[in-house]
Amino acid sequence: PDYTPLFPEKPASVLVVEAAAFIKAIKAATLFSRSGLSDVTVEIKPGQGVIEVYSENSDVGARQTSLRAEGEGDDIKVVINSRYLIDGVQSLHSPRIKVALSASDRPILLSPEKAVEKSHRYLIMPIRQ
Repeated sequence: PDYTPLFPEKPASVLVVEAAAFIKAIKAATLFSRSGLSDVTVEIKPGQGVIEVYSENSDVGARQTSLRAEGEGDDIKVVINSRYLIDGVQSLHSPRIKVALSASDRPILLSPEKAVEKSHRYLIMPIRQ
């Protein structure tokens, strides 16, 4: 199938975040995700220079981590499978990654920060609520 239309041409928001800190925040939130779903919420707030990663489970509690990020665009919140998100960040082999979103129901696009490294991109479909 033709997957190219899934890649956002002009994302509503783009943030750059430290990969190691992002992975650590995702793993911490995953401990509180719903059993079997591994769902975490990623909320980007370019105006505040923040990306938040959180998860909540009525049986075990909640976890929220705010990370510094650089970028611009609209505030967007998306629910993602944490395993796919960790795999994507790790596959880029970059100390800083770009996180691009168009809307909460559209795919999240991960890519290395440096233009030279853009040959590899990672696309993740959100979990529909």
